[in-house]
Amino acid sequence: MLLLIALACTPEPEETKPTGDTSVDTGQADTAPPVDTGPTRPEDGFYGDIVDDEVGLTSTMVVEKAFGLAIKDTLIVYLSSSPAADCKSVTEYLTPGVVVDPTAIRPPERCDMYLKVANWDGSFEAEDDRLAMVYSAMTCGFGPGKFVYEERGKGDFDYYYSGRWWQGIPEAFNLSVTETSDGFHLEGEMTVFDGTFVYEELSEVKAHGLVWGEVEIEPCPDFKSLF
Repeated sequence: MLLLIALACTPEPEETKPTGDTSVDTGQADTAPPVDTGPTRPEDGFYGDIVDDEVGLTSTMVVEKAFGLAIKDTLIVYLSSSPAADCKSVTEYLTPGVVVDPTAIRPPERCDMYLKVANWDGSFEAEDDRLAMVYSAMTCGFGPGKFVYEERGKGDFDYYYSGRWWQGIPEAFNLSVTETSDGFHLEGEMTVFDGTFVYEELSEVKAHGLVWGEVEIEPCPDFKSLF
């Protein structure tokens, strides 16, 4: 009886708190898949790769220079992949009927974009709207090549890309252009493209990729002749 009373009156030892790392090493690696947060938006510029869906060639759009001009209700913008491009050379290249060697302003395996906006009122915004792109075009050199002066078709002499030359429009996209105090500002993204290799048998050749970011557009007074 005295033993039972003594045991009942003996205080319980304090609980010892664990210290340090108490995790159990099971010897197995963590197999939880990483969280996909999507691609990181470019910190500066408007660029990305485009892959054609026919043979899987890649062309890259890297906007090195951008020029634009708005007159009344129309805006014309040209996004160039060459740092050597200037207002005058781009205007000559875009002028119908003028034969120009575009080597300096069209690097191989690069894309440029011509954007024409009707009903311009100081801003433009469109998403997945083919009609908004009806007067616009992207051109891309797929695969290695250079511009060669030659005849393609009877009497049709011009500079042609020796690789595969694709032309089309963005199909899945969102783009916006706003007027600024010293030009224009473009931003958005393009992921699906619809077009064709224009110097081959004409058939639809879609392309895909991710071209996005933002870029400042420099005013180009010479574009006036394109209107």
